[in-house]
Amino acid sequence: TGGTWVLQLPLTGTPDGSEVVTVVPSSATAIYDGAGNAASTTQSNNTVTLNDQTAATGTITVGSGGDFPTLTAALANLNSTGASGAVTYNIFNGTYNGAHSVTASGSAGNLITIQAATGASVVLTNSSDSNPVVFIQGDYVTLRGVTVTHDGSTADAGVRVWADYVTIDGNTINTTSASLAGCASVDIGENYNNVLVENNTITLGVTGSVSSTSGIIDGSGSTIRKNTVTLAAYFGSNNAAIRVSGTADLSATVDANLLRGNATVYDVYGIRVENGAGTASSHLVTNNMALGFQDQIHSDGGATLTVNIHHNSLYVSSFTAGTTATAMTALGVNANISNNILYHADSGGTALKLGSATAACNYNLFHVTGGADLGDDGTTAEVSLTAWSAATGLDANSIQASPQFVSLVAGSEDLHVQDKSPCLDAGTNAFVYTDYDSESRPVDSGHDIGADERAKYTAPPSSGGGGGGGGGCGALGLEGLLVAFFLRFMSRRFRK
Repeated sequence: TGGTWVLQLPLTGTPDGSEVVTVVPSSATAIYDGAGNAASTTQSNNTVTLNDQTAATGTITVGSGGDFPTLTAALANLNSTGASGAVTYNIFNGTYNGAHSVTASGSAGNLITIQAATGASVVLTNSSDSNPVVFIQGDYVTLRGVTVTHDGSTADAGVRVWADYVTIDGNTINTTSASLAGCASVDIGENYNNVLVENNTITLGVTGSVSSTSGIIDGSGSTIRKNTVTLAAYFGSNNAAIRVSGTADLSATVDANLLRGNATVYDVYGIRVENGAGTASSHLVTNNMALGFQDQIHSDGGATLTVNIHHNSLYVSSFTAGTTATAMTALGVNANISNNILYHADSGGTALKLGSATAACNYNLFHVTGGADLGDDGTTAEVSLTAWSAATGLDANSIQASPQFVSLVAGSEDLHVQDKSPCLDAGTNAFVYTDYDSESRPVDSGHDIGADERAKYTAPPSSGGGGGGGGGCGALGLEGLLVAFFLRFMSRRFRK
């Protein structure tokens, strides 16, 4: 009496709007109304018409007071109905827990966009099962402007992409305590097309001795650009801020990322490019700034792998894991290496380590201050550029000097260069026409070495100086011009 009962019926098939469900009480006293009165067996308000759900389109709000209370509910509806046009999910303030899966696809002119509403702070988590926090399996989907918190102990990915034409843009993705081998903050599966990961801030923290974890792992030849990736704490081996790997022919672009490690453990990479068995891949690694790893850029995988490595700024400070560090390693691959800054300040290791099959290496800047080797090709190790070039025939136009980074203060390093750096105009045209800051190259007469392209220092014009012939004012400043004018004026008055 006074209660409300909800009758649930198992239904199958797709309704067309003509179905009617009728509830018939078993007796005059089987159903009561809210006042406790027995319902009549000849009721008239106990039917419901079934209608099919309409496909998602337009702008849909998610959260308290929105069209859907949770993102899981909104995506369940999308996956059930599909999208009939461009659809944008604007998510209100709040923390949303669950496995946020997208299986529906958009199209080239009708994207599915999942984003924080203007001014909203949105956190996505999943503490309920072992699925990724966000799992995108539909094409033409964009995830933008949210925070993804991933503990890395039950799910092996914060954001997983198994689809084409997916964009992960402007998110904060935190893996707080990864303890699963192969765990990644962003995991792009193999053999997908046109995946873009850009403008994200990613932090990977690892608990225990774990191997093969990544801030971003790409198996599809994706474009990975302008992300900040920090490996905050990690142990084990074969961990990387960005890893490019796969078993198919790939053409990844890794451009203008800022990568920071904590410089305490062995076998940890800023960027690692590796080849799948029997594939012929070609990758582009440009304009990245990397510091604090055992190896800032590392490529290996055999002669079927080509890696073009241009305009990167790499810094090795002190490495405390009882092993040696390198600024760049290219082992057994076809590597084209130019316009890179390789700064090595540790006591051991080498700035540049090469294996066989290196195609070209020139127009780089080396700066070795802690006693490490400048170059090592597996046969010879040299500490000076002159000896290295003579022994290998490489780096004939390279420089050995300080790059004049803006700052090397621990914790606030800035690998841009100053306006009197020897890097300016000292490079070659590697067909890379923007820099780390998306500014055009070249600025002056030549291409700069490193990730940063900037104008050279120009001395200001002199504010003094005498006049030229015929009483000219020359390089006089404003005050000088006024004085000269006054003197001429007075001279004419006296002549009169």
